[in-house]
Amino acid sequence: DGPFLEDFCLPKGKYARFGRMFVTALRVVFSGVILGTLASSYLTLTHVQLCDSEYHCVSFAGWVQFTTFTRWCWMIQGVYHLGCLFASSLFPLHDREDASRWHGGTKATTARVLYVLYQISWAMAMLVTIVTYTVLVPAAVVLPMPAHKSGAIKVLLSWQGHVMHLLNTIMMVTDYRVTGKRVNLRDFS
Repeated sequence: DGPFLEDFCLPKGKYARFGRMFVTALRVVFSGVILGTLASSYLTLTHVQLCDSEYHCVSFAGWVQFTTFTRWCWMIQGVYHLGCLFASSLFPLHDREDASRWHGGTKATTARVLYVLYQISWAMAMLVTIVTYTVLVPAAVVLPMPAHKSGAIKVLLSWQGHVMHLLNTIMMVTDYRVTGKRVNLRDFS
């Protein structure tokens, strides 16, 4: 059977009364936050030096900013939300009961790709948020750090860092609540 595009684009449960435009508006806001945060970070954190020792440093500028796991997670989530926006505007959507009659071809492939992006985004959002706020931030705040680590701590504790580390999970939980999609635990084993 597989996922249906309607699963990603139509609200379910108590949110169904808001209609398709509600989910579309959420996706526009989520995509804007992701793109805005990446742009702001790209423009304002370029002066930060990341060092692995006192003698080897690199500026956190240009493509270097796109080498962190958090940013890759953030960008994949952005691709998921933008993909949902484009798919919902390209394909006709039907009530879930009628969706199986219209399921097939490019629409089915698109739904499967979005499903994979959803699963990846969900897992990575949880991982990033949990590791950041149970290990990295407490260590950066409580433990004494060598001077050459100050750049990495500055990036971690910047407002862009907090947005990327925390809002990714909030956005995925909101998406989950509004669309009623489920995470398939078999995909994690």
